[in-house]
Amino acid sequence: SHRLDGVVGLAWEVAEPTRAERSRRAREAHHEELAARSELAKAVLSALLDRYEENGIEDVTSGEALRLPPIDHLGSPVEIAAAFGGPAAFHAQVEELQRWLYSA
Repeated sequence: SHRLDGVVGLAWEVAEPTRAERSRRAREAHHEELAARSELAKAVLSALLDRYEENGIEDVTSGEALRLPPIDHLGSPVEIAAAFGGPAAFHAQVEELQRWLYSA
């Protein structure tokens, strides 16, 4: 029974990467996509991943995400959305970012 508990515990740890690990894997797996973005878009995505590591996915998907540090220092919500091609494209990118995190 004790041996089985250890195996179950190990399987759980492998199945549930930390937020930092998910973020690292997403950055690595999507490096080329990130590199192809404008400097502002890259900075915003990086900051969103940082906020995810610190606070979880709700912090990234919140409508307030663009008004919180360090993202608020990068530009206004309108400027940030424009860096992605407009508000709809920005929201689509946030949804894509979630897929990156949870497939990593």
